[in-house]
Amino acid sequence: MITSLWSVPPPRPSAAKRVLLILAAGMALFTAYAVPGLYGAVQHSRQNRTMALLRSVAEQIERGMPVTSAADAWGNPMYIRIAGPGDYTIRSAGSDGIFESGPPRGSIHHHSEDLVFDGGALVQWLEGI
Repeated sequence: MITSLWSVPPPRPSAAKRVLLILAAGMALFTAYAVPGLYGAVQHSRQNRTMALLRSVAEQIERGMPVTSAADAWGNPMYIRIAGPGDYTIRSAGSDGIFESGPPRGSIHHHSEDLVFDGGALVQWLEGI
């Protein structure tokens, strides 16, 4: 009797292969859930570091120390304008590296927005700080 290849059922994966497939699927789901949260946490951390850098540069200016250049936590150069004692502006362009036009707006919600320190105070800052 001759049997056809189509009449033979395909072999079932072993139990070990099934366990590995389930683990791989679980890791993929975990990664899909965790990566966006990790990205947000890293950006939030960079905003906090940049605000600390803004304060540090402001202290240097207030003490009369020279400030040649500074970079924010994303590696972008910060805008520094010194018009006189107590009259200075330090601005970080945020994660996108593009400075916004217009006056500071107070509390911000997104990491791409500018952080601004003007005349001794944060005038555009990350909400919750």
